[in-house]
Amino acid sequence: MVRLVRCGTSSCLRIVDFYGQEETFGTHALNLCKKMFSEGHEYIDILTFGLSDHLLKKSGFNRLDHSQLEIVVPNHFEPFVQKNVKVGFFSNIKNLADLRIYKADGDQDRPSLKGYENE
Repeated sequence: MVRLVRCGTSSCLRIVDFYGQEETFGTHALNLCKKMFSEGHEYIDILTFGLSDHLLKKSGFNRLDHSQLEIVVPNHFEPFVQKNVKVGFFSNIKNLADLRIYKADGDQDRPSLKGYENE
């Protein structure tokens, strides 16, 4: 599942969920990369726990280093906040090797537009 996020004249693709065989992730990432370039988006990001660093790196992703300030991958677009935000999670699963979490699994993947809370 991918969400297109726009802010002014800029846009990005956010992978908010993945369901499938993990060995196919790289193929899906490549297709999204083609879409990103053809449609003029700035980047693709994914907020996940459980996919191996090797798989993500092989698919073209780099882990964000929150301690450096030169690269910012905003988490909040509605309203837009130009800063890196660490996102944590809680689980009662004892075997974390079986756990897969994505942005859409929690409340991080919802708009916070003015007036939205009143709907």
